Amino acid sequence: MALRRRTRFILIGTSLPLLFLISITLFLEFYFTSERLKALVVPRLQSTLNREVHINEIGLSLFPSFGLKAQGLQVANREGVGFSEEPLVYLDEFRLNVKLLPLLGGRLEVNRLSFNKPRILLEFNKEGEANFRQSAAANQKGNLEGGLRIRTGEAGSFLLSNLEIKDGELEYRNQREDRLLKLTGIELTFRMESLPEVKELRTEGDLKIARFAYGALEQPLTKGLSFHIQEKSKIGYQNDRLTIEDGRIEIQGPGGQARLRFQMGGTLTLVEEKPSSLDITITSDDLDLKQILPFLPEQLVRESENPEVEGNTWIDAHIRGDIGEGKQPALSVNWTLTDGKIRYAKLPKAIADINLQGRLLYTEATSELAIPDFSARLGSNPIKMKLALTNLSDPYLDANLEGALNLTEVKDFYPLEAGKELSGLVRAKFLLKGKTAAFAHLKGSGTVELQNVTIKGGEHPIRNLNGFLSLNNEVLEAKRLTMQYGGSDLSVSFTLRDYFSLVFSQKPTEGKLKPPRPSMRASISSSYFESTPSKEPIVLPPFAMEATAVISRFVYKGTTPFECQNLHANLSSSDNVIRLRNVSFSTLGGSLGLSGTVDLRNKGRPQFDLQAEVKEVDGHSFLRRFTAFGEHLSGKLSVSAALKGQLNDTLGFETKSLAGDGNVLIHDGKLMGYPLMQRLGTFLDLPELRDPSFKSCNGSFKISDGRISFPDVKIAASGNDFLLTGWHGFDGTLDYALTIRLSKELSDRLSGKSVAQQVGSLFKDREGRVTLFVLVGGTVGDPKLRWDTEAARQKLREKVASEVEKKKEEIREKAKGDLQKKLDEGKDKLKEQLKKLFKKP
Repeated sequence: MALRRRTRFILIGTSLPLLFLISITLFLEFYFTSERLKALVVPRLQSTLNREVHINEIGLSLFPSFGLKAQGLQVANREGVGFSEEPLVYLDEFRLNVKLLPLLGGRLEVNRLSFNKPRILLEFNKEGEANFRQSAAANQKGNLEGGLRIRTGEAGSFLLSNLEIKDGELEYRNQREDRLLKLTGIELTFRMESLPEVKELRTEGDLKIARFAYGALEQPLTKGLSFHIQEKSKIGYQNDRLTIEDGRIEIQGPGGQARLRFQMGGTLTLVEEKPSSLDITITSDDLDLKQILPFLPEQLVRESENPEVEGNTWIDAHIRGDIGEGKQPALSVNWTLTDGKIRYAKLPKAIADINLQGRLLYTEATSELAIPDFSARLGSNPIKMKLALTNLSDPYLDANLEGALNLTEVKDFYPLEAGKELSGLVRAKFLLKGKTAAFAHLKGSGTVELQNVTIKGGEHPIRNLNGFLSLNNEVLEAKRLTMQYGGSDLSVSFTLRDYFSLVFSQKPTEGKLKPPRPSMRASISSSYFESTPSKEPIVLPPFAMEATAVISRFVYKGTTPFECQNLHANLSSSDNVIRLRNVSFSTLGGSLGLSGTVDLRNKGRPQFDLQAEVKEVDGHSFLRRFTAFGEHLSGKLSVSAALKGQLNDTLGFETKSLAGDGNVLIHDGKLMGYPLMQRLGTFLDLPELRDPSFKSCNGSFKISDGRISFPDVKIAASGNDFLLTGWHGFDGTLDYALTIRLSKELSDRLSGKSVAQQVGSLFKDREGRVTLFVLVGGTVGDPKLRWDTEAARQKLREKVASEVEKKKEEIREKAKGDLQKKLDEGKDKLKEQLKKLFKKP
């Protein structure tokens, strides 16, 4: 019994600490709920980071190992202009597991540290402010200390057996420099162990990046690349030096087929109270040009054409120097390509003898990108180039290019688009020196000679292009380029000033004048020029231009053909506005002049504001292009007009937007088969009015709201006079008031039984001419006529008033005569009486 009692006490005694540990563990796990942990952790994180922090769930476990799990961790982005609403940091899930028992022996073993779907967004706005830095106000409020220090020591041992990053993403956006770096599909496994017995820390890592993009924000220069990096390193406790014992980098091209492999080695030394130093070397394996080809931009090499390539290339890079505390290590990259060759399938010749040497040097004192030697042979055409960019923060360019190209051979070594043909010879030589950021001070010179150049395959082939271009740092000039453009012949001369700004961008310096904008003066002459409609919108050059054109014969081959002679034009364009001055030409037996503007700034709705002067053109040929009325008209037309409105896709008038006014004159004309006059002749029973000839038609007009209004059009036609007021809609509708004063002959021929005679008899003037009043409605094809009774009443009232006034005048004249007669008779009697009086003695 005593033994059993002793055993029971022993069991109880040994189990009490275990029960206590279990109780404490259960208490802590139940006490530290997700809400309590968030209340403890989130405020401290927000205070430290000075950002809003949100965690969906957080949990703590203490047995059998210490564990921490967080889900939906989110750190808000910096507020301000240029920063997105996306979070600075987002983490789908975080897990940490630390073994408890090894801690009792002084050894820290982290058997799991994992980050699931982490996303980090680094942004710089247009002012250069970073989202991962605080504003000045936030720094004063938080009084934060930045920086990270890593120290190694000998006390205890450490094991991180498994660090994982799954499906991570890192994105860097710089709006100020228009730069983008985006890494997606990041997978990382990492192991770290300290070995006190040899005073070292050992690491092994394996990093994969599924997709890599770099370049401008909207158009990355590289995309579709993937990386695989493996490393084995050691860190010495005594010298604080990290040594990369085995580093490997593999870059895969689009599709994962092409691979570039590099070896990496070197050291990183972290010395207390001194700048750290870096000495890293990256060297490529011996590479064949076939491995490089898929990494080049598609604009340079058409991979879809399956080119055959040859050549040897080699790349090495060195990074050496101090880092930290504003220090920047030196970067040196050298690459070489020898005996390169590119030959496209089914083509007889190759782009051969490609040799290239290049280097990139970047230190605190200087920076340089240089290609001291590049040469290639395109068929039988040699090309040489040298280029150097020094001081890359404010680049100074020194480049020259020299070569000749027989365009007939291009099809032998480079695949052209279907149907395209090239021929002729081009010789070029260029020299360029100066700062690219100050193009006004660039010193350049060069020449381009064109001999019988022909380019076929487009909508308008170019044939027999001959000429000479010269350039310096200010002017690109062509004295006389002659060519056949489609079915046209052209001679072009131009001077383009400050053209460097089209190649090198420059921002105005504060307190200085804006950099000069490019401008062009050009002259164009042609004995015959033809044009066809194009579906493509008009694209003006991105600089100010003034041009004169002299074309002997111009032919437009559209749905409404047009031809003119002796075209003279002065025009200019800037900021997508065309200005026409003194445009004149002969056409349709007369002449036409134009001036005004065409505004293309709104690509969907171009605007125009034009003044036109048309003199003595054939009215039938001119008006039938714009109105149904013109099909029935002959005669000489003159128009003076100011017009505003919008243009449609074919650069024709958008009739609903058309507005303007002017005057029109047509003389020696005739109307044949015009429905209105046909209907009028029947309405008045006067066949002579059906197809009238007229001596003149003149008046003013106004265009608005889809109508042409005529306030006072007068027509003198074979002794008949017409006065027309009203409007004519672009949809063919009519609303006219027509006053007709018939000739004496037609007035006499009106039948006594006709309504016209009965109405006309009321309005016959002294000359025996009848005036009729008619209202016109309906449409051009189906006009409706009726008597204008209101106008007739008004005319009748005026006639009655005139007759009354006439009678009054007759009465006044008669009374005046009677009075004068009586006065005369009185005078005679008075004389007789006076004679008798004076005869008395």
